[in-house]
Amino acid sequence: MAKSVTLAFIGDVMLGRGVNEEISQRSAESFWGDVLPILRGADAVIANLECAITQNTQECRRTPKVFHFRADPAAVEVLCAANIQCVNLANNHILDFDDQGLLDTLKYLDAAEIYHAGAGRDISQATTPIIVDIASLRVGIIALTDNEPDCAATKDSPGTNYLEISPNLLTLSLIESAIAQLRQVGAELVIFSAHWGPNMVISPPLHFRQFARALVDRGVDIFHGHSAHLFQGIENYK
Repeated sequence: MAKSVTLAFIGDVMLGRGVNEEISQRSAESFWGDVLPILRGADAVIANLECAITQNTQECRRTPKVFHFRADPAAVEVLCAANIQCVNLANNHILDFDDQGLLDTLKYLDAAEIYHAGAGRDISQATTPIIVDIASLRVGIIALTDNEPDCAATKDSPGTNYLEISPNLLTLSLIESAIAQLRQVGAELVIFSAHWGPNMVISPPLHFRQFARALVDRGVDIFHGHSAHLFQGIENYK
């Protein structure tokens, strides 16, 4: 009998501002409250990391921002305490403290052996899907955001994997090639993690749902959506 594997998904994890001020004052476990046993009971937790982990204080120069989220390096311990083994970095806050903030985040995550997808030192790294071995399962993860095109990675600069959420053929073909790449290296489960849409919207619009279904039709097994800051529910499609 095949061993079952349990994955837990959480949305935006923001460890800056008031949270960061508390990190040196209390245990890493205490930030998770009564969901901690659930997270630790999973084989792995996958989250969206919505802040830079850095001591750099230069704020983003690429685009105007109202909020800037930064956590000190000790914030990695909060992630580890909750069994977070992989994070999506394709979002609108990972460059809040400029390119250096992103580069520092990559360094601290790598040192803690936390996998990451969706942002990188250049466009090649930002758009490359990753493979994670979780228990007995080989999991492929693709990550992108439709937020802040000015923060997209280029061949010469760090940034996010930015793509407009649209079921057009060009977009779908780019994602199809990433899915094929993952399958070729043995991915048994493909997860697509998207930081999409505005805050406080109780239900995703029709074209978002069409996009997600189109990806399932092309081989994505789980679509992990986040950004709304509230729970939008789950659709079981095929």
